[in-house]
Amino acid sequence: MDSDLDFITPEFLNLVFFQQKNLVIFPHVDLKHLSSFDNFTIGYNLIDLESTALFNLKDMLTSDSGANYSQTPNLFLIYNLNKDKLKELLELSNIKCILNVNENVSQLANGQEFIFYNKKMQKFINIEFNEKELEFENLLISSSKNSIILKDKLQQIKNTATQIYMELNDNYESKNIPKFLSSYNKKYWNKIIEFTSSYYQIEIPRKLLKDDGTNRFSKTNKDFLDFSDEYESIISKNLQIANEFVQTLHNYRSQHVNPSNLELDQLYNPLSLYNYLRTNHWKDGISSDFLQDWVQMRNTNYRLKDSDLTDFEELLRSLRIPNKDIMNIICNIDYLKIGANNNHEIINQESFQHSPDNEPPSIDNFQEFKEWIFDKLDKIEHIIYLYK
Repeated sequence: MDSDLDFITPEFLNLVFFQQKNLVIFPHVDLKHLSSFDNFTIGYNLIDLESTALFNLKDMLTSDSGANYSQTPNLFLIYNLNKDKLKELLELSNIKCILNVNENVSQLANGQEFIFYNKKMQKFINIEFNEKELEFENLLISSSKNSIILKDKLQQIKNTATQIYMELNDNYESKNIPKFLSSYNKKYWNKIIEFTSSYYQIEIPRKLLKDDGTNRFSKTNKDFLDFSDEYESIISKNLQIANEFVQTLHNYRSQHVNPSNLELDQLYNPLSLYNYLRTNHWKDGISSDFLQDWVQMRNTNYRLKDSDLTDFEELLRSLRIPNKDIMNIICNIDYLKIGANNNHEIINQESFQHSPDNEPPSIDNFQEFKEWIFDKLDKIEHIIYLYK
């Protein structure tokens, strides 16, 4: 049975991301499983098309390849193709696509512009791999706890490639290329250069990779602490919380950080941005204002469930947030962000503050005084339950 993980492999990461190859996958695969290729299509708008619903598919793709001037080009995921329609698409050039055909088309494999994969046999028709050449891909996948972390790592490689491309546009003989690659093991530099060359369609002389030691680290990397483990613990805890965290992180950057102080990867890559903030802005821990914004789920508008609230509490503790601060953060969640079936009682923080309305009733009115005491005890008991 097909699954979303069938295509999250080192081979497909190499083909789709590093080599920028077009794919032909056969026989039929459900779109929900094909959509997992989104993890590898960094730098593209992934557009899925159902072939039987389009009369002029070839003309549409030809028009897109000749007139797409967007900074983010399109990559087409086209499914429900038959053999005849595939033959038409194989004649096209300058398009980026992943094609799914309902029948066996292995006999059409010719050259390596389109890589053919027999899903039923789990076999590539016109390319072979060995484990050694997939070492970097294996490392990227195995060290990523979920797809968000994997995409972050690939986005960081894309940002590095952009820096290299811009540098070479200014000076094709630049000796600064090793500076941009300095955060990666040297044995993987060629893979990043392969992606840069394939994505930007440029030739990069290998002599430019020679590191003479003068550009070993960029100005922003040399004094940085590494908070990658902390970042990955946040991202891997809960998918919905992670999505909100990344968006809140970028919002914080736009409101509190001068962009001229950031390098390109820190502007767009959440891990690099998080390291920058923890090194410069949050030396003693994540800002309480940021935590308050994060927990409100304003960007994704996701309604927190019981399990999400528990994950949030555990995550904040793992970040060494004091229990009293965690209580304040949880108490201040907008009740509209809590799922309707949630068993958590949202504690009104004002009920614990001193105000005229919060004064205990006179003991002379014993029944009212007793109800007031029991109400406070219920709230205290609930807090103890949450933080025991």
